[in-house]
Amino acid sequence: MNFESKNKKRTQATVVIHDSRFTIHERGFTLIEMITTTAILTLVTGAVVGSILMLYKGNRFAMEQAIAVENARRGVEQMVRDIREASYSEGGAYPLVTLGSTTIAIYTDLDRDDDAELVRFFLTGTSFMKRVTNPTGTPAVYTEATTTAQLLSENVRNGEQGTPIFEYFDENGVEVSSYSDISDVAFVRVNLIVNVNPETLPNEFVLRSSATIRNLKVNL
Repeated sequence: MNFESKNKKRTQATVVIHDSRFTIHERGFTLIEMITTTAILTLVTGAVVGSILMLYKGNRFAMEQAIAVENARRGVEQMVRDIREASYSEGGAYPLVTLGSTTIAIYTDLDRDDDAELVRFFLTGTSFMKRVTNPTGTPAVYTEATTTAQLLSENVRNGEQGTPIFEYFDENGVEVSSYSDISDVAFVRVNLIVNVNPETLPNEFVLRSSATIRNLKVNL
């Protein structure tokens, strides 16, 4: 009996020891470990979210810039075509009406109806505009009642940077510096600076083009 009792006591003691070891291995996180883990997860999550937001903003600005540049390109193409085809008004007035660094006014037959419209291109703020006045009556007159306006391009930065949109040259390629010397102008160069947001990438885009006024050539 004594031997069996001793074995039972030993067995019980061994079970208690094993239970004690099992309890130690199954213990939970300490408060410090939980705080450290939470802090690491917060930092990682913040970095991932920040990267996604930066990527989204960059792509959005790039898309907006691409759209603005495409609209400006179409506007410049249209304007250069109109300037190239400048002609005398219905009353016989000279094809060029006014010149300026960010504006030009001409007579040109936009709709090919054999009646020259008065067309003015100008910058107001960051919007590049086109105004068209149709002739009415006999003899023809140009009045505000027949004037319509069209937006050619937004986000134009020439005014902010003090950069001219229009530059003028005579038939020998010499720049015409005085805007009052209208009859000397035979060639117009266009520079349009487009930038949706100057504070962010992508950088500004410069559209350049030119037009020789055909109806002012000496040999015509």
